[in-house]
Amino acid sequence: MLALVGLFGCQSVSSIKGPFEEKSYFDSPPPDIVPMDAALFNRAVDYQEKRQSLSAIEIWQEFLKTYPDSYEAHNNLGMAYYINDEVGTAIKELEIAHSLEPSERKIKKNLVDVLKFKARMLKETRDYHSAIGHLRRIAKLSDLDERRLIELRIEALQGQVFSEVKRANSVSAYEDFIRLYPENTELVQEAKQRMQALGQKQPAVDFPDLAVDDSGKTGGLPDMVEEETLIREETVTLP
Repeated sequence: MLALVGLFGCQSVSSIKGPFEEKSYFDSPPPDIVPMDAALFNRAVDYQEKRQSLSAIEIWQEFLKTYPDSYEAHNNLGMAYYINDEVGTAIKELEIAHSLEPSERKIKKNLVDVLKFKARMLKETRDYHSAIGHLRRIAKLSDLDERRLIELRIEALQGQVFSEVKRANSVSAYEDFIRLYPENTELVQEAKQRMQALGQKQPAVDFPDLAVDDSGKTGGLPDMVEEETLIREETVTLP
């Protein structure tokens, strides 16, 4: 498995987020909308260009009340949320934009970039399960070559999860790992072996006095009864 430093770099979360290499928003209003709404769209774009995200968010929300199926507005709103550090909400808006226009390259790139940023944040906070979930979504959006790289990142994080599972070393922890990551055949096999080893462990209980002798009678306890009987028989009451 690859080292996490090689996968995510040695950057801190605060240094991961940077400007996009190309314009991440649509700067032209959808066709066939009334001039007043086109002016509203352009005003939101103006705020977005100035990175005045709160004003842009407010206007995009207003625009979407009239045009809820505008993938341009959902994309732009998502990127305004991203600039405003509302990453989870940004992903939701970009997912809507992608569902409305799956073939639009700009939307897919924005969604992948924001998902990657979120995955890095989650990795930094050791929330490996959630990070893997975001990477799985990225894999679905990626081509074959990129998908293989993402799968290697997922395997590396699964290794981190399994290290925590081994520290817990309980049957339930191994069962959860197998349920969540059945595709990781190597670690799943190791989890099953460790579960089997745990199942074979029995509590150490030693009662040597209660061992069964050759006659089939339980030793120890009858001897005690016989001794007590003899004591009573030998007790003589003087007149």
